[in-house]
Amino acid sequence: MYQRKTQLELILLHLDTYVSSVGKHTQTLWVYENDEMVHRTVSYILGLYKIFDEILVNATNNKQHDPSMDALKVTINAEANTISVFNNGDGVPVEIHQEDKVYVPELIFGHLLTSNNYNDKVYVFNNDNEKKTTGGRNSYGAKLTNIFSTEFVIETANGKRKKKYKQLGKMAMDNEDMNTDRSSIGNPVNAGFGGINRDQRGNWITGYDSEAVVTLLA
Repeated sequence: MYQRKTQLELILLHLDTYVSSVGKHTQTLWVYENDEMVHRTVSYILGLYKIFDEILVNATNNKQHDPSMDALKVTINAEANTISVFNNGDGVPVEIHQEDKVYVPELIFGHLLTSNNYNDKVYVFNNDNEKKTTGGRNSYGAKLTNIFSTEFVIETANGKRKKKYKQLGKMAMDNEDMNTDRSSIGNPVNAGFGGINRDQRGNWITGYDSEAVVTLLA
């Protein structure tokens, strides 16, 4: 049967295509343990590694855009099940995108098929061989981390505009459902209405409610 899927539904349906296997993988690696490097057998989830790697690549890409970047910090809190990645340098522009009418950080981290790496200027050419100098050109990247995290937090600052931006919680990923309801009684009518906006996974995005008095004419 022919079906039409959204981009988000396709990603969730074919995990192996976007984040590799979600099963346990075992191999011998060098790992940092007890303040030293140890060569031992470890088991981990390739998909989890992938979404962590996507954020690291995103942070390191900033070095290409801002050569003054000189710090990259990863903080892992095993008890809280959180991983945070920090880099300095020029932040993401804190401004409303002219075409999409949302803040640029939300656009690039929370909407699929958005990137500034589509331009061929992120490539350098040497002896007719194309060499890629940044990671990510398929516009998924950090969005995969957003999709497969229970919570996704963005925080950035833009020195040129002297603005700071922070967004908490899951983002819509371009797929939203609006649920509304209303009720009324009497004449004049005491009416109320409200609704909620949910993303493709059913997570709450926004909500609203209001009331009104309406006179019905016979």
